[in-house]
Amino acid sequence: MKVGIYDDYPMCYMENDTPKGFYVDILKYIASKEKWDLVFVHDKWEKLLDMLKRGEVDALVAIAYTAEREKIYDFNNEPFISNWGVVVAKKQLSSIFELSGLTVALVKKDVYAERFLKMLEEFHVDIKVVWVDDYEEVMGYIDKGKAYAGVVSRFSSALESHKHSCVETPIIFAPVDLKMAFKKGARINSQIVPIIDRYLKEMKSQKGSVYWESLSRYLEVPFRMPEWLKLLIQISIGSIAFLLIILIILKKLVNVRTRELLQRTEELQRANQQINAMNEQIKSLYNELQETFDRFQDIMVLTSQVGTFEASEKEFLENVLNMALKLVPKVKYGSVSLVKGDRWVFIAAKGHDIEKLKNLPLKREYAIVSIDSTKIVDRIMDKDRMLMPSELLEEFSNAVKPIKSTIISPLKFGGKLIGFFSLDIPEGSEEVFTEQDIEIVDRFSRIISGFYAARRYIEVEGKFHKNVAIALVKALESYDPYMKGHSERVAQYSTNLAENLRLEKSMIRKIYWAGLVHDIGKIIVPRSVLNKAGKLTEEEYEIVKKHALKGYEILLGVEGMEEIAKIVKHHHERWDGKGYPDGLKGEQIPIESRIIALSDAFDAMTSARPYRDPLSVEKALNEIMKNKETQFDPNLADAFVQMIMSRSA
Repeated sequence: MKVGIYDDYPMCYMENDTPKGFYVDILKYIASKEKWDLVFVHDKWEKLLDMLKRGEVDALVAIAYTAEREKIYDFNNEPFISNWGVVVAKKQLSSIFELSGLTVALVKKDVYAERFLKMLEEFHVDIKVVWVDDYEEVMGYIDKGKAYAGVVSRFSSALESHKHSCVETPIIFAPVDLKMAFKKGARINSQIVPIIDRYLKEMKSQKGSVYWESLSRYLEVPFRMPEWLKLLIQISIGSIAFLLIILIILKKLVNVRTRELLQRTEELQRANQQINAMNEQIKSLYNELQETFDRFQDIMVLTSQVGTFEASEKEFLENVLNMALKLVPKVKYGSVSLVKGDRWVFIAAKGHDIEKLKNLPLKREYAIVSIDSTKIVDRIMDKDRMLMPSELLEEFSNAVKPIKSTIISPLKFGGKLIGFFSLDIPEGSEEVFTEQDIEIVDRFSRIISGFYAARRYIEVEGKFHKNVAIALVKALESYDPYMKGHSERVAQYSTNLAENLRLEKSMIRKIYWAGLVHDIGKIIVPRSVLNKAGKLTEEEYEIVKKHALKGYEILLGVEGMEEIAKIVKHHHERWDGKGYPDGLKGEQIPIESRIIALSDAFDAMTSARPYRDPLSVEKALNEIMKNKETQFDPNLADAFVQMIMSRSA
């Protein structure tokens, strides 16, 4: 079996023309048990992917599983290990927005590179990309000044970045399972894959297996007993054996040597106690490592909420405080507060009475605004006594727990102070803060600042879209009075349906804006045609049909509304492909456009027009059911009718 490997330490690499790495160890072990003949083929990552597709190699190691790749290759089921992408840079970064306009090195056909570019596109961050062959070359480009930052795997960063002039940033993303890929549909796969999966499961369940031994060696996790401890045990066993022989030979000298033997026995007992203590220490280190991995998982979930806004502000900040208290057990209280103009407002707290804090009339001048970096402040209430009026200080003291020491970190956005993140050790505790605690609080402060920065971006974008949309709708309504209220109703019907379908929040926002401006292209249609009481001529109908494309062209010229323009363009396409302007069919039509098509048709039928009276809700719904699978998406039509009927009941 030919197995492709590339340079990705510690997963796989070549050393003195010899294949090595975590994957190589495991495959060699399986091959020795199953009597396989393995041939390792070393080449560049990008080339090996093509070789696997053509069948020039049978398998490829250390490849991240994705649904897109499964369409091209076969994969084994059991993951070898989990990994994720991380940004390394010449200097420390707090968010992806700082990469705007900079050069970033990415590995060709790398899953982390693909996910990273998609993330940048969603946040509208433009960078200059330079493509390289492997992670080592990424960090080499940063060394030489050819790139400011780069994307590598978490293991490459942890084990290799210290050799280069780059630092690991807190920007992590795209958790994936690392597996093995095989040529799609190859007959050998049905024989090889189940065997590999079986061995992986067995080795993972046995702590002394090749799997854990190799993982320990390459990730520098001390799973095996130190050599000096082994030597101590051997010496102890040898001493016991020697004493037994002496006892047999010198029975007559028992009384003379009793004191010496008792002394030796005590020494052996102390040695045994030391061995037990060392074993407990090894067990403790293993448990600590497991806890660290669990904390990384929590941090990944928290970081993912910064950009998606699936969590509310309150939920997100409570998650931050809960995780911070878990990572720094000596801390019992914490809070997040914001500076809004001349006001100082508490947003979330643990231990302290957040409801009382929220209701206090606190001013910006009462906060310690001179803090410009994360630091320890002992007896922070003494500072407050100097800044607050006595009556307010008493209310403030009743709302917070007695505090011995605080780590306080400023929250910043655009170089300006926006608030504070603080963790507190309670009065009477013997605990003290360390430099490591300061670093943890500083990292959490950066995550919170990133959350508010991303939130501000979304708010600004939303206000811009709303202002543009309302201006366009008002212009259309002044042109055609019969359109008054139609756009708002279409937007509302469409949003309600999207929410019932549990679509992503970002998609629901686009549907709302597109619903508001879906008919803006009708500005080009003469009023005499729009308000004609009789049937339109063929020439007049062709003019009306142009409004979808014209609306697309108008919106395309507004920065930030490109995706909304595409939705508007296709809202008159039909499920059977007989719509306009492009004659798209079925799921070729964007789902947003299919939703708006239903809402538009329903509101048009239930509204008065120059050429007819409005239909009843019941008749309009019957028309929709009659035309599903021809004009409308059948599944969406059923969902729309059910929604309207449930609200009418």
